[in-house]
Amino acid sequence: MAETATSSDGSAIAFERSGAGPVLVIVGGALNTRRSPGGLVPLLSGRLTVVTFDRRGRGDSTDASTAAGPHGFAVPDARDHRGAIAREVADLHAVVEAVGGSAMLYGHSSGAALALEAASGSSAISRVAGYEPPYSTGGGREGVPDGGADVVQDALADGDRDRAARAFLAGTGMNPDTVADQPWFPGLVSLAPSLPYDFALVDDGPPADVLSRIAVPVLLMAGGDSPAWMHQAAVAAERGIRDVSLRIVPGQSHNVDDAVLAPLLLDFLVGA
Repeated sequence: MAETATSSDGSAIAFERSGAGPVLVIVGGALNTRRSPGGLVPLLSGRLTVVTFDRRGRGDSTDASTAAGPHGFAVPDARDHRGAIAREVADLHAVVEAVGGSAMLYGHSSGAALALEAASGSSAISRVAGYEPPYSTGGGREGVPDGGADVVQDALADGDRDRAARAFLAGTGMNPDTVADQPWFPGLVSLAPSLPYDFALVDDGPPADVLSRIAVPVLLMAGGDSPAWMHQAAVAAERGIRDVSLRIVPGQSHNVDDAVLAPLLLDFLVGA
């Protein structure tokens, strides 16, 4: 059953928790809701209190910084990257406060970038694990077209969530026409207005000033079968964090297998 935390700007952030033990908050990536890590939660909840939440503007969470536009849905203008990130960091801290005031974090994709942001300078976060934060680096991001954030933002401004979702998926290397035939595609389209937040988190590359203020142990992971630019992004982030280990997970891509990921997380977070 969903609970609600109130963020600093009044946004209502929906979350759920299960299990027992130290608290782990899972931070989802683009087009994810609190239900997206459903396969991972039972693999962790035997030893951890696992918290999943809807990032703002997704699922049952609201976004007080936006108002419904002429097309009937709210679109954040996240071109103010640091402002957009600050709002999401406040959301995550509100969830942590609601579940006891301290937690460990695991983030996937842009959720990994958000987890690192939330840990920077914070005494409420004790450990962070992140899988493939898709930072833009000097070498670019293979398969991700330049100006992708602007394409998505413009589509949303036109009221075309379908075009925005397709543009984002094409940028990840997926075939939007094939994906559009899947029964879950309409759900992705409904979440498209939240995509500017994901671009805000990663488009400026690893934030050196933010990463340098992380004072807790960090585990970064990347899949052995993922594109080279994903590895480069993880290495670039690793360089900025003082207490960090980087692990390449053999045989895995960006869609990491929960059964492979769970033991790695448990070993890092609570010991084998």
